[in-house]
Amino acid sequence: MADLYTYTKLSSEDSFRVLEILPGERDSMLCCKIFETRRKDQIKYEAISYTWGAPIFSHRLTEVTSGTIIHITENLYDALQVFRLEDDSRLLWADAVCIDQSSGAEKVHQVRPQMGEIYREAAIALVWLGKEDA
Repeated sequence: MADLYTYTKLSSEDSFRVLEILPGERDSMLCCKIFETRRKDQIKYEAISYTWGAPIFSHRLTEVTSGTIIHITENLYDALQVFRLEDDSRLLWADAVCIDQSSGAEKVHQVRPQMGEIYREAAIALVWLGKEDA
């Protein structure tokens, strides 16, 4: 079994993490790279707006650089499956993965002063309301 992903402290006040979701077919294993960037770098990324759903972290996201895993909710898993491209990587910002949820200090810093800026500076905001009812 793979180890859990370990977050490193962000290096500056305007730093944030971005998720590079690697290409793959729908319903195949989700793989990503997580890296730090700064708002002044103005990289092109897309922000995901979604509901977390039940706080049950039953799905896995594999961070390939470290060979570790991140447990995510079913709703985020479904969103990433839909937003992932089959033939190219995609840079995304999703709060549950890009913010160290175990660090109260980071959550306060990222959510209050930065989250609005992160969404404003995103190329687009992708909205995920959940799977359609059958």
